[in-house]
Amino acid sequence: MKVDGTAEPDSTVTIYDGVTAVGTGTANATTGAFSITTSALNQGTHSLTAKATDAAGNTGAASNPLAVTIDTTVPSIAINTVAGDNVLNATEAKSGFAISGTTTSAENGQTVTVKILYGSTVVDSYTTTVASNLWSVKVTKAQATALVDGNYTVTADVSDKAGNPAIEATRALTVDQDKVAEVPSLTISSSALTVTAGGSIAMGINAAPVDSDDTISVKLSGVPSFETITAPSGDVVTSKKNGSTYTYTVTAPTGQSVNGLTLNSSYTGTGHPVSQLTITASNSTAGESATSAAITISVTDPPAATATLSEAPLLMWNRSVTEGTTDEHLAPNFCHAVAVLTQFLAAEFDAGAPPIPVQAQTAATEALQFLSQPHH
Repeated sequence: MKVDGTAEPDSTVTIYDGVTAVGTGTANATTGAFSITTSALNQGTHSLTAKATDAAGNTGAASNPLAVTIDTTVPSIAINTVAGDNVLNATEAKSGFAISGTTTSAENGQTVTVKILYGSTVVDSYTTTVASNLWSVKVTKAQATALVDGNYTVTADVSDKAGNPAIEATRALTVDQDKVAEVPSLTISSSALTVTAGGSIAMGINAAPVDSDDTISVKLSGVPSFETITAPSGDVVTSKKNGSTYTYTVTAPTGQSVNGLTLNSSYTGTGHPVSQLTITASNSTAGESATSAAITISVTDPPAATATLSEAPLLMWNRSVTEGTTDEHLAPNFCHAVAVLTQFLAAEFDAGAPPIPVQAQTAATEALQFLSQPHH
């Protein structure tokens, strides 16, 4: 620290802390002014005096004591959580809100300056004083409701009596008074899906909220009757018939995304139907309601599995029919059975034809039973 004063011109001045010399200097030869810097003083309170000694070695009486406090401790300041969760909603804004905090090493009565910034622009500024290491300012209803939705920074500053400034405290504040439409994001992993017959497939849909107070729903239109949509536990799924198709709506709990949707097929036909599903995501939060642009997903259902002739569920006797002999072994021979059936039918309508062997009649009867059954 620096000690200034006046003494006999050109005299030597000594500064004492009690009885300990802590600095020496020379008074100006004309004015007697002196300025002595010392680094010998520790933290705390000191009583300083000065004595002047002239060129002849005569030392005068000590000056009146000067009380000095050395304080090099930097204070600190902090901001408490604002509005309970650092998010100011419309209800909270209508009542106004407080910005408060704590300090250390800042004396009672020291000024605290609080600012609310939107980007680099100071929107509001407040002052208060420290009381037992606590401070608080009130943001009025008018000031709070005037804040537009967005992200803000709250700052707080303080210095101690010695002039040591605290490192500025900051806290992020989100203002969400439902004044701006918030469109949820909607993405899909693929615009073309193929589901196995009687199977299911993940749809790869994700609809995310802008912030934690948004309630998100996904609407899927154009779903055929042989397809259904399911969602994870906790989501609400509803469906409504629209002509020949259905519209499904899946709603997630507030603040959560809609994802994990599954398409289930019960198609049993023989075609290759392709369905064009229209997907949108909506936010139903009051004051922020909005709907995303539509996305289309093409879904193909393959034909149901069908039995071919070689897979027909009929094990027929392959008979090599001759007069009085039968060679039998287990092998599917549909064509031979048809030939026998043809011979049998021809014999029935030709009275002059020779009789059909019993083995051939049996094979023909089995073939007739097979043909009379539905196969698809």
